[in-house]
Amino acid sequence: MIHNSGHRPIAGRFIAVSIFILGSLIATAVLGQSPATKDTLHVLWQNMPFIALNNGDFEGTVSVQEAVRHGNIGIGAAQDLNGEVMLANGGFYRFAAKDGTASRMRAGDKLAYVAVGRLDTLGAKITLKPGTTFTGTDGNSLFAQLKPYLSNPNVYYALRITGGFNTVKARSFPMTVPYRPICQIQTEPYTFGEIRGTMAGFFSPSYMKNLNSANSEGLHLHFINHTYDRGGHVLDFTSAEGAQVVIMRYHQLDVGLPNTHTFSTTDLKTYYDASNCPK
Repeated sequence: MIHNSGHRPIAGRFIAVSIFILGSLIATAVLGQSPATKDTLHVLWQNMPFIALNNGDFEGTVSVQEAVRHGNIGIGAAQDLNGEVMLANGGFYRFAAKDGTASRMRAGDKLAYVAVGRLDTLGAKITLKPGTTFTGTDGNSLFAQLKPYLSNPNVYYALRITGGFNTVKARSFPMTVPYRPICQIQTEPYTFGEIRGTMAGFFSPSYMKNLNSANSEGLHLHFINHTYDRGGHVLDFTSAEGAQVVIMRYHQLDVGLPNTHTFSTTDLKTYYDASNCPK
């Protein structure tokens, strides 16, 4: 029905506003969040479940311009798996598969998989022991030093390491068309020596394996040097004296489910690794 324009009765406006407020309160109760806390939530956002990339869905589903809107820390892979990527210095950098050469991506470039969040200065700060490693199992390992700050291992954390590194062993995926499971793709690791820069990424709980990629401790890090021209997916490192970590907990995970041909036709029942990789 179309009404003639005119002054709406005050009582009618009051009823309409009351209904709106009541509806908001009901929605808030259902979500289990108060309006105040919802605005302050630390949210980890990603464009799709990692198991899709694991199974060979390398179709670009989100632009760099869209991804950077969701925070200041992020990692992922470019469309067609054409290099792994990292959010740094206000933009995304792509790492070449051969040697980790970094190039800044354009706003319209597409990403196949990306996880982005915000890391602020209120996070816990840790100075790493000199000689800290990524893959070690003793007290000098990164995980051993982070564990006291992972007060709830069933949620997500963002972490950023800055400073010097004696060595950084890394890799980046090559462009892969036609698509196939990641376990079938060969990469050649490369190593940087005596380098300064930033490692950034996330801790994810073990029960989220299909949603996020992580090593056995739940950590996934990418690296870029201080001149933004070298980097890659971190396989291992040895820290120099003075390297520092900032770590911060997230309270919410926001995962997109793309409406693309590849995502809708890929069978995501199985997470592939070396033990069950299709021949």
